[in-house]
Amino acid sequence: MIRPETAPRDVTLKESPAAANKSRLKLVYGATLGVFLFFLQQVAVISGVLAPPPGYEPAWALRSLDLPQYVTWLAAGRTSFLLPNYHAPWVSEPAAFQPLFLVAGWIPLPPLAAYQVLSLVLYIAAGMALIYAVRVFCPEHPGYALLASACAMPLWLLVLTISKIFHSLLLFGLGLSGIVSYTYNSADGLFRGGLVAAPTLSAGTAFVLLFMAVLAVYVRNRQLREARILMALAFFSAFFHPFEIYVMVAASAIPLWQCGRFKTWIGVAAAGALGTAPYVFASISSEWLRDVGERIRYPMYAFWIPENYGLPFFLLVYLLLIRFRMSRPEDRVLQSWFLATIVLAFIPGISFPSHLFNGFVYCLGFLLVQRVVSDPQLLPVLHRYRRMAISALAGVVLVTGVSFFLVYRQLWSDGRRAEPEWFLTAVRPASERTLLEWLQTHADRRDLVLSPPELAPWVATIPLPSFASHDFFSITYTDQMKLSDAFYRGENMQNDLLAAYGVRFAVVPASSPAVNRLPAEAFRESIGPWRIYEFPDARMKPYPGLAALEPNLQTSPRTKVLQWLARLRARN
Repeated sequence: MIRPETAPRDVTLKESPAAANKSRLKLVYGATLGVFLFFLQQVAVISGVLAPPPGYEPAWALRSLDLPQYVTWLAAGRTSFLLPNYHAPWVSEPAAFQPLFLVAGWIPLPPLAAYQVLSLVLYIAAGMALIYAVRVFCPEHPGYALLASACAMPLWLLVLTISKIFHSLLLFGLGLSGIVSYTYNSADGLFRGGLVAAPTLSAGTAFVLLFMAVLAVYVRNRQLREARILMALAFFSAFFHPFEIYVMVAASAIPLWQCGRFKTWIGVAAAGALGTAPYVFASISSEWLRDVGERIRYPMYAFWIPENYGLPFFLLVYLLLIRFRMSRPEDRVLQSWFLATIVLAFIPGISFPSHLFNGFVYCLGFLLVQRVVSDPQLLPVLHRYRRMAISALAGVVLVTGVSFFLVYRQLWSDGRRAEPEWFLTAVRPASERTLLEWLQTHADRRDLVLSPPELAPWVATIPLPSFASHDFFSITYTDQMKLSDAFYRGENMQNDLLAAYGVRFAVVPASSPAVNRLPAEAFRESIGPWRIYEFPDARMKPYPGLAALEPNLQTSPRTKVLQWLARLRARN
């Protein structure tokens, strides 16, 4: 059982030789944890590698929309510092700035392999950051803190276990939504993932854990070296993934003000602003980039947080409502981080608020354990009913463990299926690689490619402009999908689709009725189940702007500010 908290240990960034050796050993544990979690989140990919069905080969990645987008940036970044929009069917100027993938482009491997190496490296970094953070916040009870973080899983995921016990189809459907919540909606690139394990999430979580821990050390020791590290972390976090910086700035304000170091907070905010400056400048300069930002809306609803973080969240809120005050400065940092994240998520105009929760589950686990061990009234009760408390904890861990097993069993099962049962596959037709190589050889980066929906995201990774290939970056993805579906059903779409958008290459399944409507002289090659058609006179059109594409669209305040700054810049 948890023992009462002893006198707070002075955790500094400078340690004695013996303590430093012990710290290095624990960081090795963190690196090992990162490697383990990386392969755990790749369970569907591993399944596809081990047993692809006949006629298929390993894709070495999940067949999602997000992952090929990152590989596209990585591949394009090897020849261009700023990137055009390969997921939209219009000519777009190079404007997107993706430094994380520019760095990954230096890895001397094929783009997909370089992407996976980047992911592994960032998992290791995030695992090491987690072990360092748990040493700072919960030096006496690190195991309980990590366990509490692991048990903070979506409520609907717990329902999945119950559905198996009672053989309920309704509960099973709710449980499947819990899998999506755990592996996608609240994925953090470390403990949580499976349907998305993006390096952007791993980097964001690593920066959050490091910043949160160094902030706690600084609040206790108030050393200049730690202040400089805080500012450096704020800058690089904003520079590589400009989302978590908002929580860093907001959550550090009160702890730094309370310890009389408000000037340090100004430095942190300034460093964060400097790190985000390239993104703001790019959005001011590029209309298509502003319009993509307009598309990236992820509405936050009141029950999202308790739904995704489950029983530990409810317990922590209950304990904080009983007694909020905690004496240790490290605990006050956790409290500030916990509240700031929740408040920021519901501020209108915050782009992609789910990214604000990278690292939140560890803050939750650390704070829950520290709140329990610092409660002079609760601890005697736990010791008096020790057996009951252990049984309750074991029950939670058991249900959590069974839910974990069900999640990864489903991912394993779907990963090797050509037609997955519920989620995503990690295999592809054996001829797809040959098809992509043909396009890479015969097309250039000014040629728009129309291909079936399951293929379109991967055409963009060549990189080539690809029609209807991403739900956000295609800008009018829903409309494009309707046109694409109608084309492959055999409707006469040459004027509405091929000519209107300037499609140079069309990849058509041999079984599609569209084959009978396309001119025979446009046929170029037959590869596996696909036929390739070329229209040499086709040219992509300039990007018309979202205002022209959807005149009735209500523009967000964020985009209005960027548009005003763009007009101001143009006048000057």
